[in-house]
Amino acid sequence: MKKLTVRLCLLFILAAGVLTPVWQSHAFVTFGIMDQFHTQQFWVNPNFNSVTDPNAGTAAQQLTAIQNGAADWNGNADHQFTFGGQTAVAAVNPNDGIDAVFYSDNVGDPMFGALAICFLFADAKNFITSFDIEFYDFNGQTFNDFLYFGLPAPALPAFNEFDIWGIATHEFGHALGLDHTQFADNTITMFPSIAPGSIVWRTLHVDDINGIQNIYGPPPFVAKFAGVQVFCPGNINVPIGTPTNIGGWTITNTGNVPDCFNWVLTDGGAGVL
Repeated sequence: MKKLTVRLCLLFILAAGVLTPVWQSHAFVTFGIMDQFHTQQFWVNPNFNSVTDPNAGTAAQQLTAIQNGAADWNGNADHQFTFGGQTAVAAVNPNDGIDAVFYSDNVGDPMFGALAICFLFADAKNFITSFDIEFYDFNGQTFNDFLYFGLPAPALPAFNEFDIWGIATHEFGHALGLDHTQFADNTITMFPSIAPGSIVWRTLHVDDINGIQNIYGPPPFVAKFAGVQVFCPGNINVPIGTPTNIGGWTITNTGNVPDCFNWVLTDGGAGVL
């Protein structure tokens, strides 16, 4: 399993991991990985500390801010984020089956100093297998450093406050497979740093949209499969668009799934159909 860690700070970025970014002729940069089925479900733990960060908002407001960050990407490519619900997950775990977004107070954490980190995992075929997004108190500044999705208009985050919504949008970009842009333009959501008081990352730049479309293609999102699929080592080839009867089951290859001729239905007891 490949692991990529991308951290977002106020003044600097440190990217570490075994994956090498794929540099394009464009400004956007990809990691060379993608979600195989073009859809990712995420869960949110609204655990920002309401005592040390009162402007982080209520649990409901935190849920809204983070969902807004994911929704910014929907409709811009053949990919879709979906919200799974609220979770109590508060630690990175690539094997728990939950792609979680949560807050940490930095205590004892080796990534101390970041605003947020996307922990991204991929398999040997460069398909994303899981991700977790962890928000932090910047440089241990545990008071008033996060704003929720927006105080009553026209209020903006204060000089020491960062926008949860915009930072979530940036981190979900990493979860899609995007690295930081090469353009020196901080209005691009995938720019590597953000100043306090800014909400500019809530709106995708054309460079962000070009990046996601480079990975997943243009909109609209089209579901890539339906029903139960079980991996088989390629011994049965179902031609695209042709219903094939195997052991009493009718299988139709839609052509939507990469290497889909390797996917067949099993009977759950008597072996591979």
